[in-house]
Amino acid sequence: MQYAKDPIQEVVCEFWFRPVESFDMTVPGQFYEKIQHEYPDRRTIRAVEPMFSQLGSQLGSLQRHGLEVVDYLEFGSNQNQFRIQWSPNKIALLVSAPYPCTNEGR
Repeated sequence: MQYAKDPIQEVVCEFWFRPVESFDMTVPGQFYEKIQHEYPDRRTIRAVEPMFSQLGSQLGSLQRHGLEVVDYLEFGSNQNQFRIQWSPNKIALLVSAPYPCTNEGR
């Protein structure tokens, strides 16, 4: 089936990490140095994210226990169709419509 307009406006893939007590804030800048030619737009965004605590040593033993305000960096491509969001506990990859592949390319 072919759509006149993409039914999905944005695809997001998030990678969450265990909370850390200290985070080296120079790491995002070093990361940006490597991607700045493809992702020249850089901004800081304030968002509300879930807070997690670890219940045990097993993988998947995190429990959500509230919300917190987090500042994260967003790096965008020239038209912001492709974006990377970075915070100490999460990295997200976002792609907005129109997508690089078409129905003919599938």
